[in-house]
Amino acid sequence: MEWIIITGIVIAMYIIIYKYERKLEKIEKLLNEHHEKLEEHHEKLEKHDNHIEQMWVTIPKNKKEQ
Repeated sequence: MEWIIITGIVIAMYIIIYKYERKLEKIEKLLNEHHEKLEEHHEKLEKHDNHIEQMWVTIPKNKKEQ
């Protein structure tokens, strides 16, 4: 009788741990996808900032300098 209870507890623990690991894998996959998207947006923002900076440098400070 004790072995049946112990076996049931072990099986239940295995199922709980397995489901937990699967959820963690899904969360990790989603986090990696979002991290990649953030990197892409960060690169685009850097390009945009560089373009704005270049435009700022080419604009004269006041019209007398032209």
